[in-house]
Parts: sequence; structure tokens; C-alpha cells
Amino acid sequence: MVEHLGPGQATLDRCADLVSTDPIGCNLAATVLARGNDDTTVVRAYAGEETLGVAASWGPGHTMTRLRAGAATAIADELPGAGRVRLDGEVGDVAAVAGRWSERTGGAIETIEIFRVYRLGDLRLPAAAGHLGVADEAHLGTAAAWAVAFGDETGLNGDEDEQTRRDAAAAQMTRAIGEGRLRTWHVGGEIVSQLLVSTACARTVRIGAVYTPPVHRGHGYAAALTAAVAGGERSRPDVDEVMLNTQASNAMTNRLYRRLGFESSHEMLLVWLVGDSG
Repeated sequence: MVEHLGPGQATLDRCADLVSTDPIGCNLAATVLARGNDDTTVVRAYAGEETLGVAASWGPGHTMTRLRAGAATAIADELPGAGRVRLDGEVGDVAAVAGRWSERTGGAIETIEIFRVYRLGDLRLPAAAGHLGVADEAHLGTAAAWAVAFGDETGLNGDEDEQTRRDAAAAQMTRAIGEGRLRTWHVGGEIVSQLLVSTACARTVRIGAVYTPPVHRGHGYAAALTAAVAGGERSRPDVDEVMLNTQASNAMTNRLYRRLGFESSHEMLLVWLVGDSG
């Protein structure tokens, strides 16, 4: 069976029986559950009191938790059959949902990217010039531009036009700066790298959107920033796990995160479900 919910702590609590058993595998969706906006919808597949799986909508598509048996079909049957809908989650789960969706709708599946998810093991701090900072409003314009560049480089911006990308990045960075979640690396009074850190969800924090502009690359700034933030977050009393993800095709970032002490957890698949728009 399925039910449709809105975002918020009550919905996250309703799905806690699943999220708490796999806080890393469920983190992306759980974050949307807790912090979604007025446009966010949540599909919860369940049997009795047990949560089988969740798909939370945001922006262009849906992010899924890890799925238990029976959830793939239930969620696939709730996804729209027309237009382009993005879907992401654990590789096997996305394949199962997308396959069922395609059989139901006759639509096509376009692969976007495979991401590797890492959890922090024994942290190793690299040597690099500079120091950690927390971004303020003075960095907003640059932060938004860097966020757009990050999305363009990783392919996460999808089909949005330039103005839409800019507006979304500005809103995201404004919120992150206001909450103290945009962290920066400073060298000689200049910001040379940035990343986002999520709020804690099921005692798990996620590092994301690590970006260094090309002019500052090759000096270890992103590594130093990531390690400093990871160590600080794990020292918090309400955090047990620190995680991040990166494109599986990017050999450099995969080597970097392993050098810092991150350990592979699982892979995520991102696809477009392309239905008949007519």
C-alpha cells in the first residue's frame, strides 16, 4: 500500500523504522523529508506498520530511500507517466523501479550518472595552506556562481535553463549561509574552495557540492576543506556518521576521498524517466 505525505518532522518520524536501519542509504531522501518545501511530495510504501520505501520529490524528480521487498512496484506505479522525471537511489532499487515504470508506461530510461557513496572511516588530514571558514552574505554571489558551475560540471543541472539554474543556486546558497552550512577554505584572505554540509539526520551528516574553481585547483584545497569539515562534524555529540558522494567516473575525486579515510558504502544511480508528453 502507499500513502502520500507532505515533508516535515512528522513524516520523517513516520518513516524512522526504515531510515534508522540504514541512515547512510536513506540519507538523501530523509533530508528531503525533513527539509522539503511546499512543492515536495512524499510517497511512502508500507505494509502494516512497516515502511517498505520512500520516494521524496524535489526539483526535477524523486529521491528514494533504500527499498525493502515490495516497495519498487508500489513506488513505480505512483510516478508520473508523462514528461521527464529524474529518479535517484541505490543502483538496484532505481533499476527495479525504472523497469516497472517503463513496463507500465512504455516510456524510456536515460542514464545520467552513477555516484559512489562514501562514509568516513579513519580520518587522515592532508597538509595544505589555508584555514577553514564559514561563508557569510559577502560570498553569496560567488557561492551561487560556483554552485551553478558545480552542477554544470557534474551534469546535475539537467535541462534547466540558465536563469533557472542561477535562481535555484542563489536560493540554495542563501539558505545554507543563513544556517551556517556553507563552509569555505581561505588562503591569503581569498576564498578558494567551498562545500555544503547538511543538517544532521538520523545522526548522519552529508558533505556535498565540493567545488574549487579551476584557477585554484591542484593545491589540495578541496581535500583540506573536506577533511577539516568531516572531522569537525564527526566530533559533534549528535553525529555518528559523516558521508559524501562523488561521480563513480571521476577517478581523481574517488582517489582523493579514499586518501582522506572515506570508505565506499554503495553506489547510486541517477536516471531520467522519459514518458510520452503527448
